[in-house]
Amino acid sequence: LGTAAWLEPAADGFGTHRQLGLPGCTWMELWGMRCPSCGMTTSWSLTARGDWGAAARANPAGLLLFVQALCTAPYWLWIGIRGFRFQSQAFAFGSLALLATAFFVAIVDWIAKVAG
Repeated sequence: LGTAAWLEPAADGFGTHRQLGLPGCTWMELWGMRCPSCGMTTSWSLTARGDWGAAARANPAGLLLFVQALCTAPYWLWIGIRGFRFQSQAFAFGSLALLATAFFVAIVDWIAKVAG
């Protein structure tokens, strides 16, 4: 979450990850089209700045995953401090459901961008 807030979102809607010293998208280099996760880092950076509309345009799954990370951060911090976790089926199911939803949204968004 902190790294996302620190990064400057790429104006093109993807490529923000390059600021971390990571290479360009292999998928883009090989096939000349965006991959399902293109724009994910940009989306996180935009969400951290409160620009949810631009974040959704960059990659709507990134917006969902940022919100999930933000909502679960206190839980993971608690685990880190206390050294144990509490069992919550509702928490686990909610996290898994949001993760599955984000995956589905990423694929649907990617198909729409490739087709359009």
